[in-house]
Amino acid sequence: MVGGRRPTDYVVSYGENTGSRTPPSRVALPIPRVVCVSANTPANTANRGPDVIGEQVKAVRLAAGLSLRAAAAIAHLSPGYLSQIENGKRVPSQDVVARLARALEIPDLSPVPIPSTSGTLNREAIAALSVSLAAQRRLEDAIGAAPLVAPTTTQLHLVTGMVANARGPLRSQILDIGAQWAQFAGWLHIAVGDYGGATRCLDRATDWALERGDVDMLSTTLNLRGYIAWKHGKPGTMLSLSQAAARDRRITPGLLAMATQQQARAHAVLGDGESTDRLFDQVIGHAERIQPDDEPPWIYFYNPVYLQLQRGRAYRILGRNAKAAELLTSGLAALPPEMSRADWAAGYREDLAAVTVE
Repeated sequence: MVGGRRPTDYVVSYGENTGSRTPPSRVALPIPRVVCVSANTPANTANRGPDVIGEQVKAVRLAAGLSLRAAAAIAHLSPGYLSQIENGKRVPSQDVVARLARALEIPDLSPVPIPSTSGTLNREAIAALSVSLAAQRRLEDAIGAAPLVAPTTTQLHLVTGMVANARGPLRSQILDIGAQWAQFAGWLHIAVGDYGGATRCLDRATDWALERGDVDMLSTTLNLRGYIAWKHGKPGTMLSLSQAAARDRRITPGLLAMATQQQARAHAVLGDGESTDRLFDQVIGHAERIQPDDEPPWIYFYNPVYLQLQRGRAYRILGRNAKAAELLTSGLAALPPEMSRADWAAGYREDLAAVTVE
């Protein structure tokens, strides 16, 4: 994970797991226990408290599927020393934290602190929320959604309080970042199969986006609702929601491309190959107009490879297995390492396995 350090830390701990390493997106995790620390601690590790950094180390290690002994060996630490860190008996140096991050194959192991709600809301606090959210998105790519559901949901509760109390010119800014937190929480719930929780989060994102007049976020929440409909086996609802997501032409080309490609997949589910091809051709035109700096931060993952994987999935649904296998194979091979382990990437590997078997 990349991102800054903020005053309040939210970390997650799990029961012991001594198994060998498996891909993070395949690790089955229990419901996490959220540990909240609300002190205005400095940015350096030593002043955060051993329990905070220790629980974060353990949470990410278990999410990565590493035993304590295996993680210690990779980080060139003794198992006893690592155990003391995880149990809050020792505070690791920044060097040790960096070595553990490399051992767990994530960009940044440091806890993602959150601005305290006890102080005055200001631009610095809102900026801190934005940095923390960007870091959470990247961490999800590295270790999957399950370890992040509880801390992100807890953070959303805090952001909700900040929104409720915000007045004046800062209200629009906290509505913006608040809707992004709610949308991210909604996606995490979708990724772990909790569609009811996802809908509640998306409702909140929609309310805040409506107040702010944010057409990009409104398009995104509609598209995610269409994705939920697909998961529920309702292609007609999926299609109508995806069409609604593309209706306001003020949205960015990237969001228009995402809504259009979901319409294409809906047509594939409905058996309409001609409409599927026509819409994917439109997606290419939308994608060519994308200016990355003008796109919302929550679609940082969107690129031509993602589009290729989407088309491969639609062709699998249509039974065009040879072309689907070609697109999925080359698309998965082209994913950056940090994205290849994401939960959504695992779905495309399953698509490829399906067309290979068929």
